Amino acid sequence: MNPRTIKPQDIISVYISFIVGHGGKRRPILVLSVHGEELYFYQLTSQYENKSKMIQDQYYPLKNWREVGLNKKTYVDIGLIRSANRFDLDKITRIGYLTVADQNGLADFIVQFKMNRH
Repeated sequence: MNPRTIKPQDIISVYISFIVGHGGKRRPILVLSVHGEELYFYQLTSQYENKSKMIQDQYYPLKNWREVGLNKKTYVDIGLIRSANRFDLDKITRIGYLTVADQNGLADFIVQFKMNRH
């Protein structure tokens, strides 16, 4: 996939470095915005059950994960907006595009999450 064609609401697979420690792994991400060469995104995960309640509370469950091309139930981790230079990302693979239902559901989830934190 050409890094120039990445747009908001795309779900793509890229190599992500771990925040803590060394290394990283390929994982799906949800593109939030693209400003110049900088790409802002949320990480996606299928790991939910063994997470703490605090972490689970920041995971939005995608309703249409199959429709966008994901292989298993997937959650959007809204705990941290990450960024990367889109031209530094290796082997970008397009998985799909967030459905309108999930765009709206995620927006509502974020509002509720922020309200509950104050």
